[in-house]
Parts: sequence; structure tokens; C-alpha cells
Amino acid sequence: MLYNKKIFEEIPLIRWLITIAIILILFLQIYSLYAVYIDISNIIKTNISQAFIGTMKEYRNIEFNKLHKPLEFKIESEDYLIKKGEKLDYDYTNSQLNIDEIMTKVIGIVIDDANIKINLNEIDSLFSANLKKNSIEIPYQLTATTIKNDSILLQTKNTPEVNFNYQTPKIEFDINREIQASYGGLYKVIFGKIIWYLITSLIIIIFISILLVYQLKIILRQKKIEQIRQNFVDSMTHELKHPLQGALSLSEILENPSFSDNPELRKNAIQKIKHNLYNLNQSLESILERSYSEKLQHSARWERGNIKEIIEEIMADFILENSKIHFSTEFNIPQFFYYFDKMHLSNAIKNLIDNAVKYSQKEIDIYISVREGNQQLLISVADKGIGIREGNLKSIFDKFYRVENQNYGFGLGLSYVKWVAELHKGNITVESTYGKGSVFTLSIPIIENPSKR
Repeated sequence: MLYNKKIFEEIPLIRWLITIAIILILFLQIYSLYAVYIDISNIIKTNISQAFIGTMKEYRNIEFNKLHKPLEFKIESEDYLIKKGEKLDYDYTNSQLNIDEIMTKVIGIVIDDANIKINLNEIDSLFSANLKKNSIEIPYQLTATTIKNDSILLQTKNTPEVNFNYQTPKIEFDINREIQASYGGLYKVIFGKIIWYLITSLIIIIFISILLVYQLKIILRQKKIEQIRQNFVDSMTHELKHPLQGALSLSEILENPSFSDNPELRKNAIQKIKHNLYNLNQSLESILERSYSEKLQHSARWERGNIKEIIEEIMADFILENSKIHFSTEFNIPQFFYYFDKMHLSNAIKNLIDNAVKYSQKEIDIYISVREGNQQLLISVADKGIGIREGNLKSIFDKFYRVENQNYGFGLGLSYVKWVAELHKGNITVESTYGKGSVFTLSIPIIENPSKR
């Protein structure tokens, strides 16, 4: 038993480790998807910025080439830029600019000197073409501002429904003016780039999530099964211990010569031993029958029987065992012979009566009625016992289920009754008021020829 228990304890541990692994895989998959989104976002932002820088360089060159007079400059020993023989107030040797950036400054000076106007429509065309080369289509807005106070000089028309959340670097057009592009709708471009990766990731995430839920259900079910198993073992031990202990005690008494020499006492002791062993045998048969019958039998063995005689025989057995039980019956049926599975229907009625006896209080009054309705044979067993709480009604027919704080039986009786009802293509219902009693009604179809079923 210790070995089996250890194995059972290891199984939930393994299941929890698997569950944690699934959670980690799910987390890593989501993080990977997020990381890919950020990387693609940064790449697209960089491409847009590079496209805008290239656009502005191209546009400045176009405007610069429109000038009729070529630019003449030379570098003197004082390390100053000279334009048209005049000193410019810019010391390039002490700056961090490379030669290309210096040339950009020079062109900016020339453009400013020529008073060239900014044509945002032309810049828009060039920028749009450069974006298409990179397979990027986004809404954007161009803005020309002054370098000194950042006041807006020109701006392309804004689209009200678009939020321009991102901006390119400001690019100098000349020494006084600069241009910047603002854009939005970046998520559409990103999703367009990673659509297949996104679909694959979502499928994996959904699949892993299903595995996680399934694994958690298995763990919870495993815990529930273990609790049921423990309750079953405790209940079985409780139920089987008393008749076995009683038989053993009486057997020891019979060894006493003074007791065994008395025929009357010996006879009573033997009867009690037989009664205890009978109860023990019934309990074992009940466990086996209720545990395996639903696997071994899938349809009723239809036989014609007298329902009144069967119920009366069952009542006689209960009265013989407990004389305090009081039965009242009502057979409101046009005949007594019906087709049913004699063994299982009889056992089902016994279970209903046994439940009524167990959960009755001091006075054990049980009312049994048999009637017909809607081509069904209705067998009701009513008691005036403790009743069933409303919250427990939905579970009382579950296998191994027992009402809290009630230690009777194995939790198999009512599940077996339900199985018998289904075996006959019928059903079992219950009406109960806590503290007043319960009424169980077993219904089976009335058939004329079982061979046609």
C-alpha cells in the first residue's frame, strides 16, 4: 500500500511539473510574439526614417541643381569656408561633422541665399515613392518649420481620423528651415509583415492553452478521484467491519463450553453469525455488482414478472431484518405483470428502500406506490426522513457521491438506481424537502413485446 500511495503521490507531482512547463512554453511563445512585434516595429521605423532622409537629400539636390550659377568655394589656411570670396561664420574643423555633412551645410547656405521656396507636394511624391520601394504604405503628414523657434511654415493636409504618433528626424532644408514627417497606422504595416508568423503563433498559443486547461482538469479530476477513493475505502471499512467483527466475536463465544452446551444459546449465536455473514456477503456483492454491471451489461434482460409480489418480498426481507420499519403501499395499476429486468429492478427498489431506512429518523415510515402514466410504470418510494438539501440534489446520482456529514454506504446505491433506470430506457427523479423527507420515482417503459426492442 505504501508503494502504491507513493506512486499516486508522484503522479500529481509530474502533472504539476508538466503544467508548469506548459505555462512556461505559453509565456515564452507570447513573449516571442511580442519581441518579434517590437523588432519589426523598430525596423519599419528605421526604414521610414531612412526613406525620409533619402527623400530630403534627393529633393535638396533637385532644388540645388536648378540654380544656374555653380557654387564656388575654397578652404583657406584659417580653416574657414569661403563662398564668393567672403568669410562664412562656420568653423567646420572644430565640429564633429564629416565631409558629407559639411556639404549639406554648404548646400543649405546656397539654397537659403537663393530664397528657394519649399514645395511639400514634390517632397510628398518623392517620399511616397521611396516608401513604396520598401513596401510600406502608411498615412503621413509633412511639416516645414523654422529652425530657431520651431514655428510652422507649411504643412500638408491632416487626416482627422489618423493619429500621427510617430515622427522622423527633422531634416534641414537650408540654414533656416527644416522638414519633418509625422506618420501613424504603423500597426497595420507590422501585422502585414508578420501575418503568417502571427497566425502560426496564435494557433500554437491556442493549442498550448487547450493543453493547459486539459492538464489542469486532469489534475483536479485526479484529486477528486483520490478523495472519492479515500472516502470509498473509509466507508467500505466502516460497513464491512461491524458484521465481520460481530461474527468473529460470536465465534469466540461458541468456543466457551458452558455456552456451547446450551442448544438454545448456540442456535441464537449461529443465527447471528449467519446474519452477520449474510450482511457481509450482501455488501461485497453490492460492491461488485455496482462496480461491474454497467460494463458487463448494456441492455435489460426483459422478463415478465409480478411487480406486486416482488415489492412485497422486498418489504418482508426488510421487516425481518428490522421490525421497526412500517410500510404502506398503493398499487394503482390495471395489472401486476410487466416486462422488466427482474434482478436489476429488484435491486434498484431495494436500494431506494434501503436509503429511506438509513436516512429516516426514529419513526421509519415508508410509502411505496406503483402506478401507470404516459406508457411508463412509475414506482415511487417516499420517506419522512431527514431529506436532502437543494444544493446536493444535482449530485446524489453521481457514483461514489455521499452527502456531507453522512457516513452511510459507499456512495454507489443511487448511481446504481440511475444505471438501472437507463438500462430500462427510463429515468429516476427525486423530490425532497430538507427536514421533511424525500420521494424517489423510478420510471420504466411499459412494453408489450420485448423482442421488438
